[in-house]
Amino acid sequence: MVDTTFRVLVLSPSYPSLENPYPCAFVHARVREYMAAGVKPTVVIPTMADTETSCSRVYEGVKVHLAGIAWIRKRLAEGPRFDVIVVHFANVPLLNILERESHRIPVVVCVHGGEVLCETYTCGPGRPYFTRERPLQAFAPQWEEQKSMLRRLAGCPRFVWVFVSPFLKETAERFLGVRFLRSEVISNAVDLERFALRPKHAKHRTHIFVCRRFDNEQVYALDTVVLAILALSRRPFFEKLTFHIYGDGSFYETLLAPIKKFPNVHLKRHFIPNKELPQCYAQCGIGLFPSRYDSQPVAIAEAAAAGLVVVGGKLPINEWVFPEKEFGTLVDPDSPEAIATVIERFYEDPEAFRKTSAQMGKYVRTNFSKEATIYREIALLRQLRAEAQNLSANSTKVSHNVPVLSVIVPAYNAKRYLDICLESLLGHHLTDVLEVLVVNDGSTDETGRLAKEYEQRFPGIVRLIDKSNGGHGSCINAALAVARGTYVRIVDSDDWVVSSTFEDYLCRLQNESADCVLTSGCYDYLQTGNLHKIISYDNLPEGHLRHFDDILFEGYG
Repeated sequence: MVDTTFRVLVLSPSYPSLENPYPCAFVHARVREYMAAGVKPTVVIPTMADTETSCSRVYEGVKVHLAGIAWIRKRLAEGPRFDVIVVHFANVPLLNILERESHRIPVVVCVHGGEVLCETYTCGPGRPYFTRERPLQAFAPQWEEQKSMLRRLAGCPRFVWVFVSPFLKETAERFLGVRFLRSEVISNAVDLERFALRPKHAKHRTHIFVCRRFDNEQVYALDTVVLAILALSRRPFFEKLTFHIYGDGSFYETLLAPIKKFPNVHLKRHFIPNKELPQCYAQCGIGLFPSRYDSQPVAIAEAAAAGLVVVGGKLPINEWVFPEKEFGTLVDPDSPEAIATVIERFYEDPEAFRKTSAQMGKYVRTNFSKEATIYREIALLRQLRAEAQNLSANSTKVSHNVPVLSVIVPAYNAKRYLDICLESLLGHHLTDVLEVLVVNDGSTDETGRLAKEYEQRFPGIVRLIDKSNGGHGSCINAALAVARGTYVRIVDSDDWVVSSTFEDYLCRLQNESADCVLTSGCYDYLQTGNLHKIISYDNLPEGHLRHFDDILFEGYG
Protein backbone atom coordinates (compact mmCIF):
# COMPACT_ATOMS: atom_id res chain seq x y z
CA MET A 1 0.00 0.00 0.00
CA VAL A 2 1.37 3.41 -0.99
CA ASP A 3 1.72 5.96 1.82
CA THR A 4 0.45 9.10 0.11
CA THR A 5 1.93 11.19 2.95
CA PHE A 6 5.52 10.29 1.97
CA ARG A 7 6.13 12.09 -1.34
CA VAL A 8 9.38 11.88 -3.28
CA LEU A 9 10.16 13.85 -6.44
CA VAL A 10 12.40 11.86 -8.81
CA LEU A 11 14.20 13.83 -11.56
CA SER A 12 15.84 11.82 -14.33
CA PRO A 13 17.07 12.91 -17.80
CA SER A 14 15.30 9.95 -19.43
CA TYR A 15 13.11 6.99 -18.54
CA PRO A 16 12.15 3.67 -20.14
CA SER A 17 9.27 3.51 -22.60
CA LEU A 18 7.53 0.78 -24.54
CA GLU A 19 9.54 1.79 -27.62
CA ASN A 20 12.89 1.83 -25.80
CA PRO A 21 13.05 0.08 -22.41
CA TYR A 22 16.74 0.89 -21.75
CA PRO A 23 17.23 4.61 -20.94
CA CYS A 24 17.77 4.91 -17.18
CA ALA A 25 16.18 1.51 -16.58
CA PHE A 26 17.93 1.42 -13.20
CA VAL A 27 15.96 4.54 -12.17
CA HIS A 28 12.73 2.74 -13.03
CA ALA A 29 13.85 -0.26 -10.96
CA ARG A 30 14.40 2.04 -7.98
CA VAL A 31 11.05 3.79 -8.46
CA ARG A 32 9.21 0.46 -8.48
CA GLU A 33 10.87 -0.44 -5.19
CA TYR A 34 9.93 2.95 -3.73
CA MET A 35 6.31 2.18 -4.52
CA ALA A 36 6.53 -1.33 -3.07
CA ALA A 37 7.97 0.16 0.15
CA GLY A 38 5.13 2.66 0.58
CA VAL A 39 6.75 5.74 -0.91
CA LYS A 40 4.78 7.82 -3.42
CA PRO A 41 7.13 8.93 -6.23
CA THR A 42 6.48 11.65 -8.80
CA VAL A 43 8.78 11.04 -11.78
CA VAL A 44 9.75 13.99 -13.98
CA ILE A 45 11.99 14.16 -17.05
CA PRO A 46 13.21 17.80 -17.11
CA THR A 47 13.45 19.53 -20.48
CA MET A 48 14.75 22.93 -21.50
CA ALA A 49 11.31 23.85 -22.88
CA ASP A 50 10.26 27.36 -21.88
CA THR A 51 6.82 26.37 -20.61
CA GLU A 52 4.82 25.82 -17.43
CA THR A 53 2.92 22.91 -18.98
CA SER A 54 3.74 19.20 -19.03
CA CYS A 55 2.71 15.98 -20.73
CA SER A 56 2.80 12.49 -19.28
CA ARG A 57 2.87 8.79 -20.12
CA VAL A 58 2.68 5.58 -18.12
CA TYR A 59 5.30 2.83 -18.11
CA GLU A 60 4.71 -0.36 -16.11
CA GLY A 61 2.40 1.44 -13.72
CA VAL A 62 4.63 4.51 -13.25
CA LYS A 63 3.35 7.89 -14.42
CA VAL A 64 6.17 9.87 -16.01
CA HIS A 65 5.93 13.65 -16.60
CA LEU A 66 7.88 15.42 -19.33
CA ALA A 67 8.16 19.02 -18.15
CA GLY A 68 10.18 22.21 -18.45
CA ILE A 69 12.11 23.87 -15.64
CA ALA A 70 9.32 26.42 -15.12
CA TRP A 71 6.74 23.64 -14.56
CA ILE A 72 9.01 21.96 -12.01
CA ARG A 73 9.52 25.21 -10.13
CA LYS A 74 5.81 25.97 -10.13
CA ARG A 75 5.02 22.47 -8.86
CA LEU A 76 7.59 22.80 -6.07
CA ALA A 77 6.26 26.20 -5.06
CA GLU A 78 2.55 25.40 -5.08
CA GLY A 79 2.63 21.89 -3.60
CA PRO A 80 1.64 19.53 -2.29
CA ARG A 81 5.03 19.52 -0.60
CA PHE A 82 7.56 16.80 -1.34
CA ASP A 83 9.47 15.23 1.56
CA VAL A 84 12.64 14.49 -0.44
CA ILE A 85 13.95 15.27 -3.94
CA VAL A 86 16.01 12.61 -5.70
CA VAL A 87 17.90 13.60 -8.86
CA HIS A 88 19.90 11.49 -11.32
CA PHE A 89 22.55 12.97 -13.65
CA ALA A 90 22.13 16.54 -12.33
CA ASN A 91 23.24 19.43 -14.56
CA VAL A 92 23.69 23.14 -13.80
CA PRO A 93 20.03 24.26 -14.20
CA LEU A 94 18.83 21.37 -12.03
CA LEU A 95 21.49 21.92 -9.38
CA ASN A 96 20.53 25.59 -9.31
CA ILE A 97 16.87 24.73 -8.71
CA LEU A 98 17.82 22.13 -6.11
CA GLU A 99 20.12 24.48 -4.21
CA ARG A 100 17.24 26.91 -3.88
CA GLU A 101 14.69 24.22 -2.96
CA SER A 102 17.06 22.49 -0.52
CA HIS A 103 16.28 25.22 2.00
CA ARG A 104 12.91 23.53 2.54
CA ILE A 105 13.35 20.01 1.08
CA PRO A 106 16.37 17.68 1.52
CA VAL A 107 18.03 16.65 -1.75
CA VAL A 108 19.59 13.32 -2.72
CA VAL A 109 21.91 13.48 -5.75
CA CYS A 110 22.48 10.05 -7.29
CA VAL A 111 25.86 10.19 -9.04
CA HIS A 112 26.52 7.83 -11.95
CA GLY A 113 29.77 9.10 -13.48
CA GLY A 114 29.91 11.48 -16.43
CA GLU A 115 28.10 14.32 -14.65
CA VAL A 116 30.92 14.65 -12.06
CA LEU A 117 33.87 13.58 -14.20
CA CYS A 118 32.96 16.18 -16.85
CA GLU A 119 35.64 16.65 -19.53
CA THR A 120 37.55 13.51 -18.50
CA TYR A 121 34.50 11.50 -19.58
CA THR A 122 33.63 13.56 -22.67
CA CYS A 123 37.17 13.45 -24.04
CA GLY A 124 37.85 9.85 -23.01
CA PRO A 125 35.35 6.96 -23.15
CA GLY A 126 32.48 9.27 -24.08
CA ARG A 127 34.10 10.46 -27.30
CA PRO A 128 32.90 9.23 -30.75
CA TYR A 129 34.05 5.90 -32.18
CA PHE A 130 37.22 5.75 -34.28
CA THR A 131 38.60 8.99 -32.84
CA ARG A 132 41.61 9.59 -30.62
CA GLU A 133 41.45 10.88 -27.07
CA ARG A 134 40.95 14.62 -27.13
CA PRO A 135 42.92 17.20 -25.06
CA LEU A 136 41.11 17.96 -21.82
CA GLN A 137 41.98 21.67 -21.80
CA ALA A 138 40.03 22.21 -25.02
CA PHE A 139 36.80 21.16 -23.33
CA ALA A 140 37.42 22.30 -19.75
CA PRO A 141 35.81 25.79 -20.05
CA GLN A 142 32.37 24.40 -20.95
CA TRP A 143 32.40 22.40 -17.69
CA GLU A 144 33.62 25.14 -15.33
CA GLU A 145 30.15 26.18 -14.16
CA GLN A 146 29.19 22.56 -13.46
CA LYS A 147 32.39 21.87 -11.53
CA SER A 148 32.12 25.12 -9.57
CA MET A 149 28.57 24.29 -8.49
CA LEU A 150 29.50 20.70 -7.59
CA ARG A 151 32.38 21.92 -5.43
CA ARG A 152 30.16 24.36 -3.58
CA LEU A 153 27.28 21.96 -3.02
CA ALA A 154 29.63 19.16 -1.92
CA GLY A 155 29.84 20.93 1.44
CA CYS A 156 26.13 21.72 1.78
CA PRO A 157 24.56 19.77 4.69
CA ARG A 158 21.17 19.72 2.92
CA PHE A 159 22.59 17.64 0.06
CA VAL A 160 23.31 13.92 0.30
CA TRP A 161 25.41 12.44 -2.51
CA VAL A 162 24.77 8.79 -3.34
CA PHE A 163 27.52 7.17 -5.41
CA VAL A 164 26.88 3.85 -7.11
CA SER A 165 30.37 2.57 -6.27
CA PRO A 166 33.27 3.44 -3.94
CA PHE A 167 35.52 3.92 -6.97
CA LEU A 168 33.25 6.60 -8.41
CA LYS A 169 33.21 8.49 -5.11
CA GLU A 170 37.00 8.38 -4.79
CA THR A 171 37.49 9.36 -8.44
CA ALA A 172 35.01 12.24 -8.22
CA GLU A 173 36.57 13.66 -5.06
CA ARG A 174 40.05 13.41 -6.56
CA PHE A 175 38.94 15.04 -9.83
CA LEU A 176 37.00 17.90 -8.18
CA GLY A 177 39.47 18.37 -5.33
CA VAL A 178 36.76 18.30 -2.64
CA ARG A 179 35.28 15.95 -0.06
CA PHE A 180 31.53 15.44 -0.08
CA LEU A 181 30.21 16.38 3.36
CA ARG A 182 27.34 13.88 3.30
CA SER A 183 27.70 10.89 1.04
CA GLU A 184 26.72 7.23 0.76
CA VAL A 185 27.81 4.40 -1.52
CA ILE A 186 24.70 2.50 -2.62
CA SER A 187 24.79 0.43 -5.79
CA ASN A 188 21.88 0.08 -8.17
CA ALA A 189 19.83 -2.99 -7.33
CA VAL A 190 19.51 -6.10 -9.48
CA ASP A 191 16.15 -7.88 -9.51
CA LEU A 192 17.44 -11.24 -8.32
CA GLU A 193 13.97 -12.77 -8.56
CA ARG A 194 13.63 -11.81 -12.21
CA PHE A 195 17.22 -12.80 -12.98
CA ALA A 196 17.12 -16.14 -11.21
CA LEU A 197 20.19 -18.35 -11.55
CA ARG A 198 19.63 -21.08 -14.14
CA PRO A 199 22.19 -23.91 -14.39
CA LYS A 200 24.10 -23.94 -17.67
CA HIS A 201 25.04 -26.94 -19.78
CA ALA A 202 28.00 -27.39 -22.09
CA LYS A 203 25.95 -26.49 -25.17
CA HIS A 204 25.27 -22.99 -23.79
CA ARG A 205 28.94 -22.00 -24.05
CA THR A 206 28.62 -21.78 -27.85
CA HIS A 207 25.81 -19.19 -27.68
CA ILE A 208 27.17 -15.69 -27.11
CA PHE A 209 24.98 -12.73 -26.16
CA VAL A 210 25.46 -9.00 -26.87
CA CYS A 211 22.94 -6.24 -26.13
CA ARG A 212 23.96 -2.58 -26.18
CA ARG A 213 23.05 0.88 -27.45
CA PHE A 214 24.80 1.40 -30.79
CA ASP A 215 25.26 5.13 -30.30
CA ASN A 216 28.40 6.94 -31.40
CA GLU A 217 30.21 6.80 -28.06
CA GLN A 218 33.19 4.57 -27.41
CA VAL A 219 32.16 3.78 -23.85
CA TYR A 220 30.52 0.44 -24.72
CA ALA A 221 33.50 -0.79 -26.81
CA LEU A 222 31.25 -2.32 -29.47
CA ASP A 223 34.05 -1.87 -32.00
CA THR A 224 36.11 -4.26 -29.86
CA VAL A 225 33.23 -6.77 -29.83
CA VAL A 226 33.10 -6.71 -33.63
CA LEU A 227 36.87 -7.09 -33.90
CA ALA A 228 36.76 -9.97 -31.41
CA ILE A 229 34.23 -11.79 -33.62
CA LEU A 230 36.52 -11.21 -36.61
CA ALA A 231 39.42 -12.62 -34.55
CA LEU A 232 37.33 -15.69 -33.67
CA SER A 233 36.45 -16.17 -37.35
CA ARG A 234 40.10 -17.02 -37.94
CA ARG A 235 40.01 -19.82 -35.35
CA PRO A 236 38.97 -23.39 -36.31
CA PHE A 237 35.90 -23.68 -34.03
CA PHE A 238 34.25 -20.41 -35.16
CA GLU A 239 31.43 -22.05 -37.12
CA LYS A 240 30.32 -23.88 -33.98
CA LEU A 241 29.63 -20.56 -32.24
CA THR A 242 26.41 -18.55 -32.52
CA PHE A 243 26.27 -14.83 -31.75
CA HIS A 244 22.99 -13.13 -30.70
CA ILE A 245 23.40 -9.35 -31.05
CA TYR A 246 20.56 -7.07 -29.89
CA GLY A 247 20.23 -3.30 -29.81
CA ASP A 248 19.91 -0.21 -31.97
CA GLY A 249 21.33 3.25 -32.37
CA SER A 250 22.63 5.88 -34.77
CA PHE A 251 25.91 4.00 -35.35
CA TYR A 252 24.37 0.54 -35.79
CA GLU A 253 25.13 0.08 -39.50
CA THR A 254 28.68 1.43 -39.27
CA LEU A 255 29.71 -0.70 -36.31
CA LEU A 256 28.23 -4.00 -37.50
CA ALA A 257 29.16 -3.79 -41.20
CA PRO A 258 32.27 -6.07 -40.89
CA ILE A 259 30.35 -9.04 -39.42
CA LYS A 260 27.09 -9.02 -41.40
CA LYS A 261 28.61 -11.60 -43.77
CA PHE A 262 28.70 -14.37 -41.14
CA PRO A 263 25.66 -16.73 -41.09
CA ASN A 264 26.23 -17.57 -37.40
CA VAL A 265 25.97 -13.89 -36.40
CA HIS A 266 22.29 -13.12 -35.78
CA LEU A 267 21.62 -9.38 -35.79
CA LYS A 268 18.38 -8.40 -34.08
CA ARG A 269 17.88 -4.68 -34.46
CA HIS A 270 15.67 -3.99 -31.49
CA PHE A 271 15.89 -3.69 -27.74
CA ILE A 272 14.70 -6.29 -25.26
CA PRO A 273 12.43 -5.24 -22.38
CA ASN A 274 14.12 -5.93 -19.06
CA LYS A 275 11.45 -8.47 -18.09
CA GLU A 276 12.19 -10.48 -21.27
CA LEU A 277 15.99 -10.55 -20.83
CA PRO A 278 15.94 -13.72 -18.64
CA GLN A 279 14.44 -15.68 -21.55
CA CYS A 280 17.33 -14.59 -23.79
CA TYR A 281 19.86 -15.37 -21.08
CA ALA A 282 18.38 -18.85 -20.71
CA GLN A 283 19.40 -19.66 -24.31
CA CYS A 284 22.97 -18.31 -24.04
CA GLY A 285 26.05 -19.04 -21.98
CA ILE A 286 28.46 -16.13 -22.49
CA GLY A 287 27.75 -12.39 -22.43
CA LEU A 288 30.08 -9.81 -23.98
CA PHE A 289 30.17 -6.48 -22.08
CA PRO A 290 33.65 -4.98 -22.67
CA SER A 291 32.98 -1.35 -21.63
CA ARG A 292 35.76 1.25 -21.56
CA TYR A 293 34.06 2.99 -18.64
CA ASP A 294 31.55 1.90 -16.03
CA SER A 295 30.65 3.28 -12.63
CA GLN A 296 28.54 0.24 -11.83
CA PRO A 297 27.99 -2.75 -14.14
CA VAL A 298 24.24 -3.25 -13.82
CA ALA A 299 23.88 -5.07 -17.16
CA ILE A 300 26.82 -7.35 -16.34
CA ALA A 301 25.43 -8.09 -12.88
CA GLU A 302 21.99 -8.99 -14.28
CA ALA A 303 23.52 -11.33 -16.86
CA ALA A 304 25.77 -13.00 -14.28
CA ALA A 305 22.89 -13.38 -11.84
CA ALA A 306 21.02 -15.33 -14.54
CA GLY A 307 23.98 -17.65 -15.14
CA LEU A 308 25.88 -16.10 -18.02
CA VAL A 309 29.67 -16.05 -17.90
CA VAL A 310 30.32 -12.37 -18.50
CA VAL A 311 33.35 -11.03 -20.34
CA GLY A 312 33.81 -7.42 -19.28
CA GLY A 313 36.31 -4.60 -19.38
CA LYS A 314 39.15 -4.74 -16.89
CA LEU A 315 37.94 -1.71 -14.93
CA PRO A 316 38.17 -1.01 -11.17
CA ILE A 317 34.42 -1.36 -10.66
CA ASN A 318 34.27 -4.66 -12.56
CA GLU A 319 37.23 -6.02 -10.60
CA TRP A 320 35.36 -5.12 -7.40
CA VAL A 321 32.36 -7.17 -8.52
CA PHE A 322 34.19 -10.00 -10.33
CA PRO A 323 37.69 -10.44 -8.86
CA GLU A 324 40.10 -11.42 -11.62
CA LYS A 325 41.82 -14.10 -9.54
CA GLU A 326 38.51 -15.93 -9.12
CA PHE A 327 37.02 -15.65 -12.60
CA GLY A 328 39.60 -14.44 -15.14
CA THR A 329 37.01 -12.99 -17.52
CA LEU A 330 37.96 -9.30 -17.42
CA VAL A 331 40.06 -8.06 -20.32
CA ASP A 332 41.50 -4.92 -21.83
CA PRO A 333 38.44 -3.39 -23.58
CA ASP A 334 40.68 -2.46 -26.52
CA SER A 335 42.00 -6.02 -27.00
CA PRO A 336 39.83 -8.12 -29.36
CA GLU A 337 42.30 -11.01 -29.18
CA ALA A 338 41.96 -11.14 -25.38
CA ILE A 339 38.17 -11.48 -25.68
CA ALA A 340 38.56 -14.20 -28.31
CA THR A 341 40.99 -16.08 -26.06
CA VAL A 342 38.54 -16.07 -23.11
CA ILE A 343 35.80 -17.47 -25.35
CA GLU A 344 38.17 -20.10 -26.71
CA ARG A 345 39.15 -21.12 -23.16
CA PHE A 346 35.55 -21.86 -22.23
CA TYR A 347 34.88 -23.55 -25.56
CA GLU A 348 37.78 -25.95 -24.94
CA ASP A 349 36.86 -26.54 -21.28
CA PRO A 350 33.08 -27.04 -20.78
CA GLU A 351 33.56 -27.95 -17.12
CA ALA A 352 35.35 -24.65 -16.41
CA PHE A 353 32.48 -22.88 -18.18
CA ARG A 354 29.82 -24.53 -15.98
CA LYS A 355 31.79 -23.89 -12.81
CA THR A 356 32.41 -20.21 -13.63
CA SER A 357 28.74 -19.72 -14.50
CA ALA A 358 27.60 -21.05 -11.13
CA GLN A 359 30.22 -19.09 -9.17
CA MET A 360 29.46 -15.79 -10.90
CA GLY A 361 25.72 -16.21 -10.34
CA LYS A 362 26.19 -16.78 -6.62
CA TYR A 363 28.85 -14.09 -6.20
CA VAL A 364 26.80 -11.25 -7.69
CA ARG A 365 23.91 -11.97 -5.35
CA THR A 366 25.90 -10.83 -2.34
CA ASN A 367 26.65 -7.42 -3.86
CA PHE A 368 23.36 -6.50 -5.53
CA SER A 369 20.59 -7.84 -3.29
CA LYS A 370 17.77 -5.49 -2.32
CA GLU A 371 18.99 -5.53 1.27
CA ALA A 372 22.43 -4.29 0.14
CA THR A 373 21.10 -1.64 -2.24
CA ILE A 374 17.59 -0.28 -2.61
CA TYR A 375 16.46 -0.97 0.96
CA ARG A 376 19.39 1.13 2.18
CA GLU A 377 18.36 3.92 -0.18
CA ILE A 378 14.76 3.88 1.03
CA ALA A 379 15.99 3.92 4.64
CA LEU A 380 18.05 7.02 3.76
CA LEU A 381 14.98 8.77 2.31
CA ARG A 382 13.00 8.05 5.49
CA GLN A 383 15.90 9.31 7.60
CA LEU A 384 16.06 12.58 5.66
CA ARG A 385 12.31 13.11 6.03
CA ALA A 386 12.62 12.57 9.79
CA GLU A 387 15.58 14.98 10.00
CA ALA A 388 13.64 17.68 8.14
CA GLN A 389 10.62 17.24 10.38
CA ASN A 390 12.75 17.40 13.53
CA LEU A 391 14.62 20.45 12.26
CA SER A 392 11.36 22.25 11.57
CA ALA A 393 9.99 21.37 15.02
CA ASN A 394 13.17 22.15 17.00
CA SER A 395 14.87 24.97 15.11
CA THR A 396 14.20 27.86 17.52
CA LYS A 397 17.15 30.25 17.76
CA VAL A 398 17.30 33.34 19.94
CA SER A 399 19.57 36.39 19.66
CA HIS A 400 19.92 39.36 21.99
CA ASN A 401 22.99 40.77 20.25
CA VAL A 402 23.19 44.04 18.36
CA PRO A 403 23.18 42.82 14.74
CA VAL A 404 26.00 43.57 12.35
CA LEU A 405 23.56 43.30 9.41
CA SER A 406 19.88 44.11 8.99
CA VAL A 407 18.34 42.37 5.99
CA ILE A 408 15.13 44.01 4.74
CA VAL A 409 12.75 41.62 2.97
CA PRO A 410 9.85 43.47 1.27
CA ALA A 411 7.06 40.92 0.78
CA TYR A 412 3.78 41.16 -1.09
CA ASN A 413 1.85 37.92 -1.79
CA ALA A 414 5.13 36.04 -1.45
CA LYS A 415 3.85 32.74 -0.02
CA ARG A 416 5.40 30.70 -2.88
CA TYR A 417 8.95 31.94 -2.26
CA LEU A 418 9.30 33.50 1.19
CA ASP A 419 10.24 30.31 3.03
CA ILE A 420 13.15 29.67 0.63
CA CYS A 421 14.34 33.25 1.06
CA LEU A 422 14.23 33.10 4.86
CA GLU A 423 15.69 29.61 5.14
CA SER A 424 18.62 30.67 2.97
CA LEU A 425 19.23 33.76 5.13
CA LEU A 426 19.05 31.71 8.34
CA GLY A 427 20.71 28.44 7.25
CA HIS A 428 24.13 29.01 8.88
CA HIS A 429 25.83 29.42 12.29
CA LEU A 430 26.03 33.22 12.52
CA THR A 431 22.33 34.07 12.93
CA ASP A 432 23.11 35.77 16.26
CA VAL A 433 24.75 38.70 14.40
CA LEU A 434 21.85 39.02 11.93
CA GLU A 435 18.49 40.78 11.90
CA VAL A 436 15.88 39.92 9.25
CA LEU A 437 13.04 42.43 8.86
CA VAL A 438 10.14 40.98 6.86
CA VAL A 439 7.80 43.76 5.73
CA ASN A 440 4.36 42.40 4.84
CA ASP A 441 3.04 44.99 2.39
CA GLY A 442 -0.70 44.31 2.80
CA SER A 443 -0.56 40.80 1.31
CA THR A 444 -3.82 39.02 0.57
CA ASP A 445 -2.32 35.50 0.76
CA GLU A 446 -0.60 33.77 3.72
CA THR A 447 2.63 35.80 3.57
CA GLY A 448 1.99 37.36 6.99
CA ARG A 449 1.23 34.01 8.66
CA LEU A 450 4.39 32.44 7.20
CA ALA A 451 6.55 35.37 8.34
CA LYS A 452 5.00 35.14 11.81
CA GLU A 453 6.03 31.48 12.06
CA TYR A 454 9.65 32.47 11.37
CA GLU A 455 9.44 35.31 13.91
CA GLN A 456 8.38 32.75 16.52
CA ARG A 457 11.10 30.29 15.49
CA PHE A 458 13.83 32.97 15.50
CA PRO A 459 12.96 35.50 18.24
CA GLY A 460 15.24 38.51 18.22
CA ILE A 461 16.47 37.56 14.75
CA VAL A 462 13.36 37.67 12.51
CA ARG A 463 10.90 40.53 12.95
CA LEU A 464 7.59 40.92 11.12
CA ILE A 465 6.43 44.41 10.16
CA ASP A 466 2.78 44.47 9.02
CA LYS A 467 1.63 47.48 7.01
CA SER A 468 -0.94 48.45 4.45
CA ASN A 469 0.01 48.16 0.80
CA GLY A 470 2.32 50.96 -0.28
CA GLY A 471 4.86 49.48 -2.65
CA HIS A 472 8.49 48.40 -2.55
CA GLY A 473 9.94 51.75 -1.45
CA SER A 474 7.52 52.13 1.45
CA CYS A 475 8.58 48.69 2.74
CA ILE A 476 12.23 49.73 2.76
CA ASN A 477 11.43 53.00 4.57
CA ALA A 478 9.34 51.17 7.18
CA ALA A 479 12.19 48.77 7.91
CA LEU A 480 14.90 51.45 7.94
CA ALA A 481 12.99 53.24 10.71
CA VAL A 482 13.52 50.30 13.08
CA ALA A 483 16.66 48.57 11.71
CA ARG A 484 19.41 48.08 14.30
CA GLY A 485 22.25 46.67 12.17
CA THR A 486 25.55 48.36 11.38
CA TYR A 487 24.93 47.49 7.73
CA VAL A 488 21.69 47.15 5.77
CA ARG A 489 20.97 44.84 2.85
CA ILE A 490 17.75 44.49 0.80
CA VAL A 491 16.81 40.97 -0.32
CA ASP A 492 13.50 40.64 -2.15
CA SER A 493 11.15 37.87 -1.02
CA ASP A 494 11.65 35.85 -4.21
CA ASP A 495 15.44 36.09 -3.92
CA TRP A 496 17.74 33.81 -1.95
CA VAL A 497 21.35 33.62 -0.84
CA VAL A 498 23.92 30.84 -0.77
CA SER A 499 23.96 30.18 2.97
CA SER A 500 27.60 29.11 3.21
CA THR A 501 28.97 32.18 1.41
CA PHE A 502 26.46 34.39 3.27
CA GLU A 503 28.02 33.14 6.51
CA ASP A 504 31.46 34.13 5.19
CA TYR A 505 29.99 37.52 4.31
CA LEU A 506 28.66 38.03 7.86
CA CYS A 507 32.01 36.99 9.30
CA ARG A 508 33.73 39.62 7.13
CA LEU A 509 31.24 42.34 8.14
CA GLN A 510 32.01 41.79 11.84
CA ASN A 511 35.53 43.09 11.21
CA GLU A 512 34.73 45.64 8.50
CA SER A 513 34.95 49.43 8.75
CA ALA A 514 33.99 50.46 5.20
CA ASP A 515 30.80 52.49 4.70
CA CYS A 516 29.70 50.37 1.74
CA VAL A 517 30.47 46.75 0.89
CA LEU A 518 29.99 45.61 -2.71
CA THR A 519 28.94 42.07 -3.52
CA SER A 520 27.87 40.41 -6.74
CA GLY A 521 24.65 38.56 -7.47
CA CYS A 522 22.92 36.60 -10.21
CA TYR A 523 19.61 36.60 -12.00
CA ASP A 524 18.06 33.15 -11.60
CA TYR A 525 15.82 32.75 -14.65
CA LEU A 526 12.58 31.01 -13.76
CA GLN A 527 12.03 29.34 -17.13
CA THR A 528 15.47 27.82 -17.64
CA GLY A 529 17.25 27.64 -14.28
CA ASN A 530 20.24 29.46 -15.79
CA LEU A 531 22.24 32.02 -13.81
CA HIS A 532 23.53 35.35 -15.17
CA LYS A 533 25.51 37.95 -13.24
CA ILE A 534 23.58 41.08 -12.30
CA ILE A 535 26.69 43.24 -11.86
CA SER A 536 30.29 42.15 -12.29
CA TYR A 537 33.01 43.77 -10.19
CA ASP A 538 35.81 41.92 -11.97
CA ASN A 539 37.78 45.17 -12.26
CA LEU A 540 37.91 45.61 -8.48
CA PRO A 541 40.33 43.39 -6.52
CA GLU A 542 38.39 41.43 -3.91
CA GLY A 543 38.93 42.57 -0.33
CA HIS A 544 40.54 45.93 -1.23
CA LEU A 545 39.37 49.17 0.37
CA ARG A 546 38.71 52.05 -2.07
CA HIS A 547 37.59 55.64 -1.59
CA PHE A 548 34.18 56.16 -3.14
CA ASP A 549 35.23 59.19 -5.18
CA ASP A 550 38.04 57.19 -6.79
CA ILE A 551 35.74 54.59 -8.35
CA LEU A 552 33.28 57.00 -9.99
CA PHE A 553 35.20 56.88 -13.26
CA GLU A 554 34.67 54.34 -16.03
CA GLY A 555 37.08 51.45 -15.73
CA TYR A 556 37.93 52.22 -12.10
CA GLY A 557 34.70 51.15 -10.45
